[in-house]
Formats: sequence, structure tokens, C-alpha cells
Amino acid sequence: MSESLQLIKYRSLLSDLGGLILETEKRVVSENPDPLFYNNVNFYVKMYLTAICTYLEAYLQDIAFSIADTFNNKIEDAKIPKNFLMWAISRSADLKEKDQDINYFSGKISKKDIADSISPNPFKTISTFRMLGIDLMNCEEFRNNKSQIGSIVGKRNGIIHHNDKASDLSFSDLRTHIQICQKYIHAIDTYINAKELG
Repeated sequence: MSESLQLIKYRSLLSDLGGLILETEKRVVSENPDPLFYNNVNFYVKMYLTAICTYLEAYLQDIAFSIADTFNNKIEDAKIPKNFLMWAISRSADLKEKDQDINYFSGKISKKDIADSISPNPFKTISTFRMLGIDLMNCEEFRNNKSQIGSIVGKRNGIIHHNDKASDLSFSDLRTHIQICQKYIHAIDTYINAKELG
């Protein structure tokens, strides 16, 4: 079973970010600390936590859109009349004339639709993937990491929306958060690949 390009990309970005966090920490705790980093530790912790969540959200958007785009293409290739789909959904052959359309169905889920629907918040992730026919709650590794991801995202939300301090987070905590995110996206990716949606 191969890994998605999305997983490879964002796991690498998270790893690079982990290296940057480690280098920042070294500059803060060295015998002669770098004043730029030392005097602005809280700023850098907030920035790195925000970046972790940004990469997580970008992975979720990209992998969800790749699934939606597969479905978009299948629907377009199938050349199904819109009336037929309306009939199948409503179970009524009595569609009003104004609702009838004999053209092929061409409604697509766009990248913007996905972006508007999903966030790194696990509950929104679960909801969006259910719309794509994937129940992530059936994935044990997803469930095992969901509450930790919820805490990470909650902390980020407090920083972004309320300018909360990040004084209770260390650089080591951030590196642990990266490891959790990497396990989380790997679990999602593995579960999606096992579903063979393409």
C-alpha cells in the first residue's frame, strides 16, 4: 500500500519544521543565547504552533480534495442526466418542470468547498470525510490521536482568536505535537488508501 503524495509532502514539511524548532531551542538555551530568539520565545512558540496546525489543515484539505476530485471525474465520465439523480435522491418522479434538467449532471465539489468545510478540528474533519463516504471513527489510530489533536488545535485557536500566551508550551512540547500530527495524518492516509476510492 503506497502513501499519498499529500502525506509525503506534509510529513516532510512537519519534519523540517521540527528541525527549525530544535535549532531555535538551541539558540535560546545556548551558553550565549541569540537575543532575537531568547527575547521572543513566546512569539516563536506561538508561530510554530500555528504552523503545525496550518500544515495539518493543508494536508486534510489536499487529501479531501483529491478524493472529491476523483468522485467529480467519475460523475462527469458517467454522463448521468441531472433529472435521473434528482429522481434517485427524491424518490419522486414528479419533479416540477422548473426543477427538471435533461443535461448531464456536472456539479463539482471544489477546493473552496472543501476548505470551507474542513478544519484541523477533529469533529469538522470527521464531518467532512463522512460527506466523502469515509467514517474516520472506524480508524483506531485516528481515534487514538483525536483528543490530542483537539487539544493542540484548541491551544492554537486560543492564540489566534484570543491572543492567549503560550507560556505553558516548550519547544519540546512542539516537537511532540509534530510527532502526534505525523501519526494522525499517517493514520488517515492509511485508512483512506485501504478504502480504495480511486
